[in-house]
Amino acid sequence: MPGYAFGYNSAYKTDSKSQQICGNEIRSTLIILCVTFFGSGAVVAQDPEPSLEDLIAVVDGKDSIKSAAAIREIGKRKPTSDLAIQTLVSSLTDDRPAVFIPDQLHVPFPVPTVGSSAADALGEIGKPAVSRICEFLEENDDTDVRRRAIRSLSHMEGEAADALPLLQRLLGDAEMEIRLEAVAAVISIQKDPRSLASVLKAVLSDESPDVRAAAIREVSVEQAPACLPKCC
Repeated sequence: MPGYAFGYNSAYKTDSKSQQICGNEIRSTLIILCVTFFGSGAVVAQDPEPSLEDLIAVVDGKDSIKSAAAIREIGKRKPTSDLAIQTLVSSLTDDRPAVFIPDQLHVPFPVPTVGSSAADALGEIGKPAVSRICEFLEENDDTDVRRRAIRSLSHMEGEAADALPLLQRLLGDAEMEIRLEAVAAVISIQKDPRSLASVLKAVLSDESPDVRAAAIREVSVEQAPACLPKCC
């Protein structure tokens, strides 16, 4: 039976063969449109994921933004290999910016660095990285770099329990910034209130008001009456 195809405001009679040709043309057009708009995405989806070795090679490259991106990807994968963990620990010393900043632009606040990205990635990895971070803290004397390392332990919370003896020693460090960071790490890692109070007693009389205040917030008033007047 003949049919009708409507275009704009007119109708014209077609036979079944014309309808089939029209349908084929529409299908061909849709295929072309799909390839045009979605083809590139399909190609990307088929690309193989970079290996851990590839990412490590990028970390050691000259492009700081790519290095930081590779570090973040390594952290997401939570590798346990010594090479990957050591690469991240070594990157804690990298002060290169992790974001693009034009030379003529003055930024009055700290910007993410490759080193801070490494600290976050190590925090993601957790317990497998603890011993390497502790070794790094024992050997390094740069305050900012050590703060990054301690902060990575803070991010791990209870998984960094093996680092508590070292952090307890750092509560007596000569640098106020290190003592303050160590207090925050101990609070994050040690979840038992009694054990936490026992450890923090060492800094309740610290010469820094900031360090004392950070400790007192976690210790009951009954356990720290002597230092309260200093902080009020």
